[in-house]
Parts: sequence; structure tokens; C-alpha cells
Amino acid sequence: MTVAAPHGLTLVEVRYPPDAELAARAAVTRAVRVPTSPSG
Repeated sequence: MTVAAPHGLTLVEVRYPPDAELAARAAVTRAVRVPTSPSG
């Protein structure tokens, strides 16, 4: 198996969505997750 050589990463830019979208995403992220059965 051929893999890429390791190298460092550099963060170039951080972008945030508009406030309304950010609030909606935060609500989804914080929502309680309910375990599902093994069959889905």
C-alpha cells in the first residue's frame, strides 16, 4: 500500500456562517442523541 508522506498542516482561514445559521447549527449540535437499536 502506498501512502502520502507525513507533513505539517497550516490553518489558513476560518469562516463562520451568518448568525442565524450558526444558531441553528448550534441547536442541532446540542440536541440529545438517542441510541438506536442495532437494526437501525
